[in-house]
Amino acid sequence: MDNQDKKTSLVKEWLHKAERDLDTARLTLDNRPEYTDIICYHCQQVVEKYLKAYLVYLDTPFEKKHDLDYLIDS
Repeated sequence: MDNQDKKTSLVKEWLHKAERDLDTARLTLDNRPEYTDIICYHCQQVVEKYLKAYLVYLDTPFEKKHDLDYLIDS
């Protein structure tokens, strides 16, 4: 597997994880809308994972952090 294939695979992996978080947020909203903290958490995770996929796509290195400001500034 060459570098481009590895990059594509990693981008797809981040996108897949983001979609699972989005599905979880939707399911929770539909079934337990009072769980706003959990819904918001999963939405934050969606944004974080989409940002990480985009940074991988751009070949922009980033540290393993759960910090949206950091990722946006990368």
